[in-house]
Amino acid sequence: MFIRVINSKNHKYIKVVENYREDGKVKQKVIANLGKLEDISEREAENIASKLLLLTKSKKAVDKEKSTPSIEELDRYNYGYVVYKRLWDRFKLDEILDKLVEDKEIEYDFKSVVFSMVIDRLLKPKSKLALVENKEDYFYINDELQLNHIYRSLDILSENKLNIEEALFNRNKTLFNISTDIVFYDVTTFYYESKNENDLKKFGYSKDGKFGDVQVVMGLMIDKNGLPIGYELFSGNTFDSKTMVKVLDNLKKKFNIDKVIIVADRGLNSKINLKLIKRVLKSTFNTRPIYHYKEHRIEAHFIVCFIAFMLERDLEIRLKKSKSFREYTITPNRIRDALNSLELSKIKVDNKILFMKSNHSNTQDKLKFAKNIMRFLHIKQLKNLSTKEDILCLF
Repeated sequence: MFIRVINSKNHKYIKVVENYREDGKVKQKVIANLGKLEDISEREAENIASKLLLLTKSKKAVDKEKSTPSIEELDRYNYGYVVYKRLWDRFKLDEILDKLVEDKEIEYDFKSVVFSMVIDRLLKPKSKLALVENKEDYFYINDELQLNHIYRSLDILSENKLNIEEALFNRNKTLFNISTDIVFYDVTTFYYESKNENDLKKFGYSKDGKFGDVQVVMGLMIDKNGLPIGYELFSGNTFDSKTMVKVLDNLKKKFNIDKVIIVADRGLNSKINLKLIKRVLKSTFNTRPIYHYKEHRIEAHFIVCFIAFMLERDLEIRLKKSKSFREYTITPNRIRDALNSLELSKIKVDNKILFMKSNHSNTQDKLKFAKNIMRFLHIKQLKNLSTKEDILCLF
């Protein structure tokens, strides 16, 4: 990693770049833009490393005549998950999860473990083992995360599906005045690359075309705005029409809903065009990859996916309603790509650790979109260079 001065039209720009090798050739990519040369003093322009130290108010005096301090990149992190942390707080999920374990003795941070699983599902879905092995991908999200913490947390979640659904439903009513006079319902299948059946995983009619693999069946309920209300899991050999009775019964029991119009697909009771729920369910309720084999762990995995789905839909709907985003086509994939573009490089300047915003030239559109999302949610923008403490204040 080193410093370059780039001439562009009538200005000169200071950039931090690094070399990489591609097809046997050495190329360069921009890690961060530090601004226009004319906006930086002559001393800072001549000795950019000194500027880095001065920006952090270091007391160390840098002698212009001395050699430029080395800059070493130590690691790189995603900090885009700060957007979903804001929504997590909006839904008061810490409070909801605290109630689940208030009578349990737990030696780890249950809320943080569930948060880590939800964020991973939203931004870079992978197995639980891979999440633990790559926990450093996210800026200090949970330094103590262990695989046994994840499994214990899944066990707790599996025991509390109804409590979580009810709490989120009530929170949605508070935030959105959610209407349940019309409920959209659809059934889909989720396959496992496995031939081993149990009470939940069964061979059945696969809507994914995976007839050689076992699967589970899920029925999802959303309101007329596309916000999820709840879901039910069924064994993989359950026919669509067999799921409706249980769903109607649970709507009454869980949410105290007595009068409701169910809009379902033709396999259930209607020929109504369900563009809304088809798009929502097929494109955004992301459960794969699924690596769990125990029944209660599968159920807990779907709870994590449901929480992630709730946050994702909340953000998507709010952005679509905002005049500030009329120029954008808002999709879950576009939001995910934008938030994944928010990266920090952990750098060492002499003996001081700083964090520098990455600013790759090929991610400018994604970065602009991500920064607009942060601005929309009133999240403070980071400076080009920050300390760990500065960044943690965002969360």
